[in-house]
Amino acid sequence: MFCTRCGHENPDEARFCASCGAPQSIDDEPREAGPYRPLLHTGPADIPVRDFGELISETFSLYGRAVGPFFAIAFIPELPNLLSFAVDGLAEGLLSLLSILLGIVSAGASIVCTCRVITGQSADVAVCYSRALNFLARLFVASLLIFLALAVSVLLMLVIVGIPLFFYLVVAWFFTPHVIILERLSAVDALRRSRDLVRGSWWRVFGIGIGFVLLIFAVLIPAIIVAGIVTIASPALGTVTFVVAGALVAPIVSIGSTLVYIDLRVRKEGYNLDTLAL
Repeated sequence: MFCTRCGHENPDEARFCASCGAPQSIDDEPREAGPYRPLLHTGPADIPVRDFGELISETFSLYGRAVGPFFAIAFIPELPNLLSFAVDGLAEGLLSLLSILLGIVSAGASIVCTCRVITGQSADVAVCYSRALNFLARLFVASLLIFLALAVSVLLMLVIVGIPLFFYLVVAWFFTPHVIILERLSAVDALRRSRDLVRGSWWRVFGIGIGFVLLIFAVLIPAIIVAGIVTIASPALGTVTFVVAGALVAPIVSIGSTLVYIDLRVRKEGYNLDTLAL
């Protein structure tokens, strides 16, 4: 169980947080009406399965409930990149590394934020980041393993076999951070768990992913055009424009992927809101 105030991990039976002393009862946290949870709901509730159209609609519905927090979570990792324009050498490299680490945490924080909005909890940026930071080591190791495996598959593309392997791994391991955050598994176990969730639904997940990619491109293209025009007048302002546009679009990926992960668990395991609550 994670503290609803500071994000510290406590034993499931703990009545108070060992870090900040807050009472450890999820029901004590004020909730708004979530998309699956009526305002006065107190018992377990089933989550309905979703087709592609409903997943898209739900993604934008959840985004609309917490635009500010979702944007802030996605924008924070870009701050070191913006600062790197003012420095060079070692400082620039350190800022780039910080941006990568923040990006990994940001992905986890977005998952936490999505689940909190779904269950009617507050989309508190600090809480979402705090929860994700508890899993930084696991998220980093998983990201490194996935990067290395995909890099090998790209090299294997030279002998054709790498092409299907690359796409298979991208889909099979796509939900690894969701598993780490929501099921608290180790990096290696999360890779296996993600693959098991996708097994039997690979083509469906792949098709949904293609749909989201096309949607993101449709949203990004106008932003890229605007950023290009702005760059002509001011390269620095153009960079900021592109970064802001990217931060606005990024939550679509995190929200959509979290909904697909939930949908897979609902279809295979009868996942419900009480399990999802963070």
